[in-house]
Amino acid sequence: MYIGDSLGADKPGWSRSEKIIGDNLDHTIKHAKGRIIMAVFASNVGRIIQAVHSAVRYNRIVYLAGRSMINNVEICRELGYINVPKDYLRKIDNGFDGVSDDRVMFLCTGAQGEEFAALARISRGEHQQIKLRKGDSILVSSRAIPGNETQMTQMLNKLLVQ
Repeated sequence: MYIGDSLGADKPGWSRSEKIIGDNLDHTIKHAKGRIIMAVFASNVGRIIQAVHSAVRYNRIVYLAGRSMINNVEICRELGYINVPKDYLRKIDNGFDGVSDDRVMFLCTGAQGEEFAALARISRGEHQQIKLRKGDSILVSSRAIPGNETQMTQMLNKLLVQ
């Protein structure tokens, strides 16, 4: 027997295919000119795998920001779900100086605007390693979960004005 739940399961209809989402993500990563800052749930292993593989396909180095992101990606690597050259996947604390902006992708926590997650700290200019730059592309890989709309909107507004 299986018992589970899913956000939005009570709404009639269908969700988009992960293939379609992955294709759109791949297209966005391919065509981004500067750095990419992508926030995703650290527990969304499928989306993380898609993002890492697309980044590597287009010669981007993926820098991990957020403790849960680092831990989950390491588990994925150990289990063989993420199999990319070691130099393409790095913890953010190892630095990223000398890597051109068109080769950088930050994969971080905070897709819901959580106060202490990486993307929220970036939006407030408080992240120690990541400061927004002109030309950065920001991807948020989630819709607002009911109850998080205000904090997510505030974070997105701060990202837009920087």
